Amino acid sequence: MKPNFNSFNKSRDFSKDATARPPKKRCAYATIHFGSNPVYLELELYFFRMLRQYTNYDILYLYSVNDTPASFVDAIKPLVTRAIPYDDKNVTFDVSFKSGYANFNTLRTCNFIFAYTLEQYDTVCIIESDMVLMKSIDSIFDLQSPALLTYYIGNQRLTSNNQVINKPKDVLDNCREMGRVNGGVMLINPSRRMFDTYKSKIVDVVERECKYPNETLFEYVNNRYFNLPIQYNMSHFLAKPEKLAKYNLSAKDVMVFHFNETKYKHLDIIKTPFDEEGNDWLKIIQRDKKYEVKKFPILHYKSTVYDRYNGDVGRVMKQFEKKAEPLTVNSLIPPPPPPPPIVIKKPSPISPKKDELRKGSPLILKTPSPMSPKKDELRKGSPLVLKTPSPLTLKVKTPSPIKKTPCPKGTRRNKKTGICEPYTKKSKCPEGTKRSRITGNCEPIGKKPKCPKGTHRSKKTGNCEPNVSTTVEPASSSSSEWKN
Repeated sequence: MKPNFNSFNKSRDFSKDATARPPKKRCAYATIHFGSNPVYLELELYFFRMLRQYTNYDILYLYSVNDTPASFVDAIKPLVTRAIPYDDKNVTFDVSFKSGYANFNTLRTCNFIFAYTLEQYDTVCIIESDMVLMKSIDSIFDLQSPALLTYYIGNQRLTSNNQVINKPKDVLDNCREMGRVNGGVMLINPSRRMFDTYKSKIVDVVERECKYPNETLFEYVNNRYFNLPIQYNMSHFLAKPEKLAKYNLSAKDVMVFHFNETKYKHLDIIKTPFDEEGNDWLKIIQRDKKYEVKKFPILHYKSTVYDRYNGDVGRVMKQFEKKAEPLTVNSLIPPPPPPPPIVIKKPSPISPKKDELRKGSPLILKTPSPMSPKKDELRKGSPLVLKTPSPLTLKVKTPSPIKKTPCPKGTRRNKKTGICEPYTKKSKCPEGTKRSRITGNCEPIGKKPKCPKGTHRSKKTGNCEPNVSTTVEPASSSSSEWKN
């Protein structure tokens, strides 16, 4: 059974009562932009072309004046009804917040509140650019608003436009959870009073470090709002036959597919279908039953949007591509090391322009240095003494010698040859002994005992060795000498 979105108007038959016919609503679509990432610009260039295929309502491009490049605005202007600047300074732009994303501050998604300043419109549909429209969604302006897709009301109610009631305290307490609501499409009624209320409540969202600050802020301010039927914001994570069966829907009932929180959006799969392993995902989604529903928005987008506008968008995006320098053979050769710097000693301080001499004083004339004055005035009758300037000295820093690589373990460098040679490390001496510098042997510590009589300690060996005899035999004498 398909939901009836106009059930709330059945209480009054406008076709029979001409005086009660409601005035025509002033409606518009709005996309909120901030930052200078060309990835989002490319999505917007395709999205606005796609949206214009299905609607005649105004399309508005709201951009932050603080960090949106002028080139982005110039590229978008021809595709929208109006490009409207807003200033988010002291609101989200320069407010410190613990973001869940590395590439941008999620607090800035709260910039949707600037759409509330568009009071010339009765209803505004705020829609993100990572959507695929399967058909016209102008029927969204027939729904009760404000409206936001709310998951926790139950699968059976997700296709209806029923009222949702919450408590502000519960919203803040649960703001770090996933899957409460989806802020990719919002239906609002612009009001300056509501805008001021949102601004005053942002501080509470910042203090709680909420995971999705824009969704929490919407729930926190709107205690009573309406569910946006899931047909207008079907996440690609839920684009599966078994999931749609729980909502009593088929793939043809879905008007908008949302490629949220994914590294590979529909545009990426079309532009670069091959992954790191060489798999072609455009072919995989067509033959794998797992992607039986998900393939419809991707192939629909390719045939009705990408193939039609790829040339125009590509020409615009070329100016944002970084031009790489051509690779040459010379670029592969490392440049030679720079020559050692020449240090020039600075000359002495500059002398005054004139050396004035008084009468009766000896004259000392300094010959001009490179930066001396043009004239040295001399007075008559004074002796002349010349001083030659000291020559300039150049100090050239010689390059430090190349540091030798350390020898391998178990070797040491020979001081004479400079070659690493093996060596054996001597073992430690036992306790109570030490290695003798003379013999290289382990000897007991302390004074050595005296050598036995008739021996002495050798200075070379350290051992006791016998004394060498130094006696001389008496010379032979005549018999007469003995007798005397």
